[in-house]
Amino acid sequence: MPNKMILIISGPSGVGKNTCIKQILKKCSDAHFITPFTTRTKRHNETNDKDYHFISHDDFLKSYNKNEIIDWDYTLNNYYGFFKADFENDSNILITHALAKMALRMKSNQLKNCITVFIEPVDVKETQQRIIHRDHSKKDLEIRLQHGVDELVHKNLFDYSFVSFNSQDTANNIVALIENLKES
Repeated sequence: MPNKMILIISGPSGVGKNTCIKQILKKCSDAHFITPFTTRTKRHNETNDKDYHFISHDDFLKSYNKNEIIDWDYTLNNYYGFFKADFENDSNILITHALAKMALRMKSNQLKNCITVFIEPVDVKETQQRIIHRDHSKKDLEIRLQHGVDELVHKNLFDYSFVSFNSQDTANNIVALIENLKES
């Protein structure tokens, strides 16, 4: 992975990470999305192997035992992570989203040229409303809302942080960051 830029975006659930990444990919032709995996259930608007690799707990254990995972974490009652093979890509810019602790761990332990970006909600209540509109049980909702608070604790450890007034502005700011980093 030498000479590649790996951009990992983190932030609380509902802050707009996926929306922002989709906009960045439209503007950066040399960028490629690295699909994370999860053992959680697929939502009605998600596509397997596009939004996430939706895998079973058994598949996670098999991949873990075969050393096929670059990093993983357990939160929100599920495993989340990345397969090593997905980072073997010819694109100059690899972009993905990850849990805050995982993003920081990946930067400090394994990935060269890794840039971490934290997206902070301008209004926590608006972010909570986005989560409520997703198809979660009441128990999942409580866990996800608490997880958002937990994610915010780590924002000062990231290379860059943006307050998201809207995903378009945040995407534009990150595209400008990418261009500045490519020039330096």
